[in-house]
Amino acid sequence: MRWLLVLIITVYAHGYEEGKAIYEQSCKICHGAMDGTVVQKRFLVQPRQLNATILNRSQIAQVIAEGSHYWGAYQGVMPEFKRFYDAEAIEAVAAYVDSQNVRGVSRGSHLLKNAYFTADEKNLNGAVLYDIHCARCHGQAGDGKGEATYNPPLTLFPHALRSVILNVDQIFLYAKYGGLFWGMADNAMPHWSEVLHDNEIMAIAKYIKNVLQK
Repeated sequence: MRWLLVLIITVYAHGYEEGKAIYEQSCKICHGAMDGTVVQKRFLVQPRQLNATILNRSQIAQVIAEGSHYWGAYQGVMPEFKRFYDAEAIEAVAAYVDSQNVRGVSRGSHLLKNAYFTADEKNLNGAVLYDIHCARCHGQAGDGKGEATYNPPLTLFPHALRSVILNVDQIFLYAKYGGLFWGMADNAMPHWSEVLHDNEIMAIAKYIKNVLQK
């Protein structure tokens, strides 16, 4: 049994080092070091600080492989790295990023447990709430082409929510605490906790996942 434990640790360590090496080579130039150091470069859309990402390990790997535009981000922001690395290498990078994440899944679970939901949630209309609070940026159809993205153009780059990789709980947490909390470089995506009740935010999250993404 001891030899099996040693083997597992050895394999993990190898994968960690491989993922770290690839990150240093291909990711750090945009995302910065995993200690949260901000890259002092001018980007149209500033890359996220990955030590605070809301994504889980599997989602990180999918975004690396397919590129962020596939999952609703502004076109050309982050390329699809499956052109450069195989699935094993991408998984190693995802594992490394996940291991350095100070928020992530466990933090999200804790925040979700502290959310306050009441029986009123079932009576809320997520579509109406979305149109009032979200459509101006994200678009009525969730295509990321709301009115605000053109006034003026190339100053706001909201996600196309009909393609977003997040699950319902993650959409809720992202909307409640805002993009800055989850690694964005600015507060272009505000935290809605001071405007909407948890019930309302969850109703919007369910509308996005169950209606816009169908």
